[in-house]
Amino acid sequence: MIKLKTRTDTLTTAQKRKVVDATIKWCNNKFGVNNRRKNKLTYSVIVQTPKIVKIMNAEAMGMFNPKANKLIVFHNNTDNVMEMVQTTIHEYTHYLQPIAKYYNFFNKNYGYRDNPFEVQAFGNEKYYKKCWKSIKGSL
Repeated sequence: MIKLKTRTDTLTTAQKRKVVDATIKWCNNKFGVNNRRKNKLTYSVIVQTPKIVKIMNAEAMGMFNPKANKLIVFHNNTDNVMEMVQTTIHEYTHYLQPIAKYYNFFNKNYGYRDNPFEVQAFGNEKYYKKCWKSIKGSL
């Protein structure tokens, strides 16, 4: 049985994908869908390689690529299922935001932690318990 404290390194790839998929579906219901995007949201659950770290200039638990409309969770940087759920909620929040247009401006003027998009995304992570309560039976 998968629990919030289950270490992600003990899960199969299929189990990790199932957690992320269920979390995204929960986010669809809780936060809605971004109808401004032409393509359907896709996602990957992958390892953040040194090449990706270099491109991003940081280690990260996840990212949202607005050009590809793709949410990515780097499972090797999440210690447990709770962090994987929180990361998915965080990145889903970015999917809803107009980050392609304003993210860099806010980062430059406010810094990462005070960037209004990041403040909202970190704030939404608090819903992980409600999300988990809803999805755990399907895992």
